[in-house]
Amino acid sequence: VKSTRRRVARPPAPRRSREELDVLEARLYDAIRQHPGETMTVIAPVVGATARELNRPVRSLRREGRVRSVGERQYTRYFPMGE
Repeated sequence: VKSTRRRVARPPAPRRSREELDVLEARLYDAIRQHPGETMTVIAPVVGATARELNRPVRSLRREGRVRSVGERQYTRYFPMGE
């Protein structure tokens, strides 16, 4: 059964610059070091961003080996790795 409601197209979100992502990544790493083993819903307000906005920075930190994660979905916890 198809819905008769129309979808409203949203304009795409503005792209974040590399500098903006680097600053967010640094703040996220500091927050993870201050609160090891916490979930993103706890860490995000410390950083001053939403959990969704931190998806890309945390992926970058994990790829660089600066952060490790344990768990799945909303139960994922983040831990800093050695400097």
